[in-house]
Formats: sequence, structure tokens, C-alpha cells
Amino acid sequence: GFMVELRWWPMEKTDAPPTDPDQIGHKAELSSKARFQVSAGMTNLGKTFYCYVRWRHKTNPAILSPWTNRQQIIIA
Repeated sequence: GFMVELRWWPMEKTDAPPTDPDQIGHKAELSSKARFQVSAGMTNLGKTFYCYVRWRHKTNPAILSPWTNRQQIIIA
């Protein structure tokens, strides 16, 4: 009964990366299949994609896993 929660930011290389999953400006996604296809759009081409991920229970929002370490990749 778990889903995956993803919080992500597209950022310029000169911007400071997010240091906390609750930092403002994030976009949020939920998936019960633990699979995501994020459309970042052409305006974000070449920016860095930062994200944090965790498990979240479907019916009990109090049951959460800890967030992963910050992940990053270049949007291409």
C-alpha cells in the first residue's frame, strides 16, 4: 500500500542547489507504480534537475520513509 513521492527543481548551473526536500519552489509528483516520466519542457533544457524521493503510504499519510539523498542530472 505504498506510493513514491518525488519533489524536484529545474535549476540553472549558477543557482544554489536545494538543500532540503521542503525547500520552496519544488514540483511534486506521486506514483503508485514507482515510475515517473517528468516533462521538464524545452525552457529547462540544459538546466540541472535536482530531486528527492521517498515512500508514502496510500491511506495513512503519517507513514513516510525518510527522503533519499539529493539526486541530480542535466536535463537533455
